[in-house]
Amino acid sequence: PLYRWDDMAADGFRWWIERLRRTFELCDYGRLDHFRGFAAYWEVPATARTAEHGRWVEAPGRALLRAITGACGGSALPIIAEDLGTITADVHALREEFGFPGMRVLQFAWNGDPHDAHLPHEYPTHVVAYTGTHDNDTVVGWFAHRSGETATEAERLERAR
Repeated sequence: PLYRWDDMAADGFRWWIERLRRTFELCDYGRLDHFRGFAAYWEVPATARTAEHGRWVEAPGRALLRAITGACGGSALPIIAEDLGTITADVHALREEFGFPGMRVLQFAWNGDPHDAHLPHEYPTHVVAYTGTHDNDTVVGWFAHRSGETATEAERLERAR
């Protein structure tokens, strides 16, 4: 479902602020999944049978994050931006403006590209490394079931380093 961003903006994004305040009480860091949706989101009519006829709509991410920053007492919010997939320059700019680290996922690294962004030796300094996500097998399962090609590639890349 889409948020009613105009209603949320009208009350100063209170729902988001309270949700993140509580998150920060319970956790050292919170992760904003699908961070790309804070720059723009894919809107699909409710009557559509598939998502192919949607459209990109600009999101009020900057206003939202400013409101959260102001309400939560500072500029260094303990947020990790889930910036996986096809991420555009506006998403990178929004993440960088607020100083949020992005993500890298080890299980995504073994595709044959020695410069893949998910390979540990390619990590920039401002990211959080994950072994996998909720969309992946556990790391033990991944390791046990990796194909011979993936295993060989991982070993080759390690030797090349």
